[in-house]
Amino acid sequence: MSIFARLAALGGVSYEAYRIVRQAHPHQSPLFADSPFRTGEITDLADIRAGSPELRDLAQYAGSEAFGLGAWLDAELVGACWYWYGDRYRSRGFLDLPAHAAKLVQVTVDTRYRGRGIAPLLIARSASALSELGFTGLYARIWHSNEASRAAFRKAQWTELGLDVSVSTFLRRRPFRFRPSMPG
Repeated sequence: MSIFARLAALGGVSYEAYRIVRQAHPHQSPLFADSPFRTGEITDLADIRAGSPELRDLAQYAGSEAFGLGAWLDAELVGACWYWYGDRYRSRGFLDLPAHAAKLVQVTVDTRYRGRGIAPLLIARSASALSELGFTGLYARIWHSNEASRAAFRKAQWTELGLDVSVSTFLRRRPFRFRPSMPG
């Protein structure tokens, strides 16, 4: 916890701060053409359930109005990401998504394989796959100080829209909210 967060908590203030990123023009990036990892849509939850503990937890993201993409090394699932859209995402309600948009709700890489470029590979290839399915805008939120996630999205050529900040105090029931405008 940062010094700012500790001081704020002492004063009865809490906050959330996320960077909002967007991919408006998904394409197959040549940066990942020589990757040793194979990617594909997750259509069988048995793949996830056979994975590492981090990946097994991802089964909760599957279902209607969800899209999952996995990364495999040989026959082993080593990473996955999930998008939600439509009513499935509206129930989560953090961002007001425009029509034909989806939100990347989770990216997870097995701890044994981190640092090998799997997260940006998943982010880039999933964006391309969703574009082929007709999605025209893809969004994600990243905790403001998560530099590894910010780097993964930059490598996958996503654009940062701004900071979404919510501040709660004991004096007010609803938090103050500052957010970037969402392009259509």
